[in-house]
Amino acid sequence: MKKISDALKEIISNNQFLAYGLSNKLLNLTQLAKYLKPLIETRTKKNLKSASALLMMLSRLQKEYGKKIKAINKFKINNITAYSGLSIYTYSKNYSFLAQLSKLYAALEHYNSYITLGQGTDEITLIINEAGSNELKKYIKDQPKHFSKNISALSVKFSEKYHHESGLLYYLIQEVALQGINIKEIASTYTEIIFYVDEKDFKLLFDTVYNRFAG
Repeated sequence: MKKISDALKEIISNNQFLAYGLSNKLLNLTQLAKYLKPLIETRTKKNLKSASALLMMLSRLQKEYGKKIKAINKFKINNITAYSGLSIYTYSKNYSFLAQLSKLYAALEHYNSYITLGQGTDEITLIINEAGSNELKKYIKDQPKHFSKNISALSVKFSEKYHHESGLLYYLIQEVALQGINIKEIASTYTEIIFYVDEKDFKLLFDTVYNRFAG
């Protein structure tokens, strides 16, 4: 039989809005305990006489989440770089396309081109600037499964010391998502994360990231 504390943690961790609200002390814990009481009873098959026990557990959880947020709140970015005039191409992954892609890469070495590649099991996505797009049309004969233009990118670079900070990338993405920004693509390396959005959303993206992590 599931413990009440385990059921509570499960509900909170599976709901990003509750987790965010608890971490940032945005919620009325008394009202939240009353709201969660029937949900906890269903999961544990136990009848709770009151929500008092849940209130105490929520208070402890809030402190735990708060410690994580304090650590993340110290996070500061080293550098922000903006790119505009990008296009996104997504292709089916096959040997023929990979051969074409190899030739495209060789050709782009002679140009000042921006290109990012994301490779999945069945698809490959290229994000490329205008100069690169012109070359792409010469070397890639396959038809893209998806194409988007007028894309801007925001590159966020941070120190290696933050690499092992639990939940850091999630927190970055969450801050952007809370603004209702449609993230078209994300790319990341050891000390960098890049957001790709429609040009109309770029200013809000930049202001959100800069004011939160660089200001």
